[in-house]
Amino acid sequence: MRMILVVLAAGALAGCSGGSGSPSLVGGGSSSGSASALGASPLGVSGSGGVSEELLGTDILTPLLGSGGLVGATLGGGSDGTLAGNAPAGGPVPEGALSPLADALDMIASSAPPLGVSGDGGLGQDLLGHDITGMLLGTQDGAIPVLLAGGNDAPLGGVAPEGSAPLAPVGDLLAGVIQGAQSDASQGNLNALEPVLSPIILGLLGASEGGGPGGTTLPELPTEQLSPVLGPVAVLGTQLLATPLLPNGTTANDIVFPVALGAVAGVADAALPLGTVADTLAGVLP
Repeated sequence: MRMILVVLAAGALAGCSGGSGSPSLVGGGSSSGSASALGASPLGVSGSGGVSEELLGTDILTPLLGSGGLVGATLGGGSDGTLAGNAPAGGPVPEGALSPLADALDMIASSAPPLGVSGDGGLGQDLLGHDITGMLLGTQDGAIPVLLAGGNDAPLGGVAPEGSAPLAPVGDLLAGVIQGAQSDASQGNLNALEPVLSPIILGLLGASEGGGPGGTTLPELPTEQLSPVLGPVAVLGTQLLATPLLPNGTTANDIVFPVALGAVAGVADAALPLGTVADTLAGVLP
């Protein structure tokens, strides 16, 4: 178990750069209108020319979920997204058949009274200290995000005392994870979760809080015995990742690394005490 953690930590260190400071709200505020996608790579499911429009003839997801927050930014991208351009020509739904539904969703977003779950001073911020709903969905467009928005001026916005944040530890944890999920390895994170996970990670690594090695030395890997097995596996894995998976030539490299691994690296960078782990690895690795 300890060796697995060391490998994961080393991978995180190779792909991330840790900073210091306090975390900021994703997208610059509760509206999250400019939030970056998961791993900074939009998928192209929603948006003009995206998979939703290709299959259904109309982009239903954008008027439903909007394009802000982590969810909207990840699904968005339209024709420029990773998955766009792969649906077969002539989808099962005639083009424009669902336009009335999209118009109805737009009407709901423009006329329905907001509830005050998200937004500045909303119920979520009053309870968690962070507008988690706004960070995930945004508040400015899309029927569901707009219905949940409204902040302190909407009915649910005044239910909890403003600024009390009784669930602040949970809010801090969720905000740090969302912030990490939106980052890629080139951005570097603020290690927002380090105070929470540092004792756990360092304990499993056999290190102290000061970063020194513990009493148990990590065993050396039997590289000579493993190389005949790991070598062909690595070559095969590289070939599979480079094989086109979608009609437009998109490979697993195009999806896995920017989207999945980018988000994992960001979360790891936000969660792991990277500076301390680096010192620890230098002290305990043979």
